Amino acid sequence: MDKDNVIGKIITAIVLISVFGSLVGPLIGLLFAAAPFVGFWVIMKKIFGIGKSSKGKQQAMENTRERQYATVTYNDQTKRKTHSPLPRSKSKRRKIVANCNEKFDLTLTEEEIDRIVDASYASVEWEVEVYAMSQDYDSINEWYKGMTGFLRAYIRAFAVQQITSDFRMQEKICMDSFDQIFREIHPETYPSIDACVRAINDKYMTLFDEATFMIAYRFLQSRGRNYQLPSSSVAYHGSELEQLKEKYDSISETSNTGEDALAAMSRGYDSDINALADKYDQMPRNAGTRAY
Repeated sequence: MDKDNVIGKIITAIVLISVFGSLVGPLIGLLFAAAPFVGFWVIMKKIFGIGKSSKGKQQAMENTRERQYATVTYNDQTKRKTHSPLPRSKSKRRKIVANCNEKFDLTLTEEEIDRIVDASYASVEWEVEVYAMSQDYDSINEWYKGMTGFLRAYIRAFAVQQITSDFRMQEKICMDSFDQIFREIHPETYPSIDACVRAINDKYMTLFDEATFMIAYRFLQSRGRNYQLPSSSVAYHGSELEQLKEKYDSISETSNTGEDALAAMSRGYDSDINALADKYDQMPRNAGTRAY
């Protein structure tokens, strides 16, 4: 029985081999005939992306963008590293800020100095600020020059500063700090800008001077926040003095020149001068305002 099964299997194998052998030739011929068409299809698929799914296309585009971004980022970093005007060393940058802090009597704390230094690596604007601190100036007013004078005025005028690496946020901090000061100014109570600045420094423990005060004022003005400033009364009182002089010149020309007459005129002049002085002393309650 087992012998018959073996013989049957052998016969079946021989038949299959014979059939397959008869088909091999035609199949090979068919493959050779179809080869040019298959090759043409593969080439067209590569060129035009035929048969590629939308997901595959999106993935390919993302890969391309990533390669381009990586190339641009690398080039930018290489360029910045090559052309940065500042030393790469953190300790050297820190020394620049610390020296400026000491030279201009700024009130930056150690923590604020470190924050500025760290920001100079992440922000082009802060990098420029640190570079500006490294330059030589004949006076602090020269340091205020430039598009970021508002920031330098802020650092100089406020005893306590808030420093952030985000420069747009830093600009808002400066604007809000200046706005808080100017919002509380009542210009009619001060005879001059200098008197106003002194009062602000006494009240808010700030370090404004005329230069930083006007930089802050112009900065707020450029952001659409307009405030009235004290108006000097020198011209106003000067005109009154001129009128007083003309009055006594006229009296002296028409009156006699006796001793009693001159004494009376002198007493009248002194009285008018004293009245004008008293009026000037009261001026903080009656001063005008001026929009600069």
